[in-house]
Amino acid sequence: MKVYLASRYSRRLELCRYRDRLDALGFPVTSRWLNGDHQVTDAQLDDDGTEPLSTELRRRFALEDWEDLRESDVVMAFTEPPRTSASRGGRHVELGAALAWGKRVYVVGPRENVFCCLPNLDVCSSFEEALGDLIATRDWPAEIEADLELHGLKRCPRACHGFGRCPLCGDTGTVPIDSELR
Repeated sequence: MKVYLASRYSRRLELCRYRDRLDALGFPVTSRWLNGDHQVTDAQLDDDGTEPLSTELRRRFALEDWEDLRESDVVMAFTEPPRTSASRGGRHVELGAALAWGKRVYVVGPRENVFCCLPNLDVCSSFEEALGDLIATRDWPAEIEADLELHGLKRCPRACHGFGRCPLCGDTGTVPIDSELR
């Protein structure tokens, strides 16, 4: 299951940490903008203040982001408190496209606009909450589920991925089927 992370560019380093966690858990992140080369600076403007170079760059960035978004199965849109920041708003376009394409969408943060109130998306207060839900609802290969059941085990419902320790709660990855879950 591939994930696209949408956010203000100024949160890029924070989202790089989330990308690393998702990758480690087997959720590839398609967001190339996180690599740090999707930023247009004042140095790229002509002497008269026009921006022919930045227009070309922005077009390339938009096309890459569009491809990355299309390739994903899930979108995590990181929002800001309403009316608190001046930004270009590309993340809003990404959220709208994800909704139109029927992708699974997590809004991480406050409901920034009316579209964050649609019933077909999940609103989470933190990345940890979104990650926990994503892991818990992941489709696991039947052979893993069958092997666990054969050994009298089941997956931890608090987001473990079946082996080792749960990346969120720290408990062991499997528990006896008849055990009481916290």
